[in-house]
Amino acid sequence: MSVTITHSTPTVQYNITTTAVGSAIIPSSAVTDVIEPSPNNLYEYSAVGTSVAANIINADAIASLSDIGTSATLQVNVGIAAHSQFQNELQGFKVLYKGFEADVSSFSFGDVCYFQETSNSVPYSVYLKSADVVQQLYGQSQLFVFLSYQNGNLLLMRKGYIDYPITSTSITNWKAGKMLYIDKDDKFNTEVSYTSGNYVRSVGFCVPNKDGVYRIWFESDNTFVRVT
Repeated sequence: MSVTITHSTPTVQYNITTTAVGSAIIPSSAVTDVIEPSPNNLYEYSAVGTSVAANIINADAIASLSDIGTSATLQVNVGIAAHSQFQNELQGFKVLYKGFEADVSSFSFGDVCYFQETSNSVPYSVYLKSADVVQQLYGQSQLFVFLSYQNGNLLLMRKGYIDYPITSTSITNWKAGKMLYIDKDDKFNTEVSYTSGNYVRSVGFCVPNKDGVYRIWFESDNTFVRVT
């Protein structure tokens, strides 16, 4: 016996209006947001984007029941951060004094210094002074690290990372992880100078590193102690 199968035109059609049947936001945290302790202010920032999962099917379509299908889950990544603001914040502690005409010829990169007010007619009405632990003004002033002086523009750093070569004469003693002070010879030292009359204040700490340098985090304490 033979069976003959033929196609016929559907006699009934259904108008089915469809919408997204569901969506979900799947948050995930950044796997890394750390700064590398170096003068370059490098950072490592790797964010995992938030996923939006939605199950979407055809919308407002006329079709026979056999033709209705659903799409695969749609994955959308949002909120991926390309950089960290912390890098820019550290750059903000570098201070530029344009048109600074007072003599700074005795200063070199990495010297600790502070401002001393003067009545002489010079821009900003200040001179730049080297750190001197026997001066009361040293104990009471904001300390800076001298970075450069070019074309009348003075660049100082109020706090941040800075590298010194191991041959530097600016450091008497450096030990990874220890606090730093300015000694009686006006150099960085992990040992406190207890000479009578000296002003003692913390100016940062020694940063461990694998680059073969004396790396420090410079940040002068606002408090001081005078040795008697």
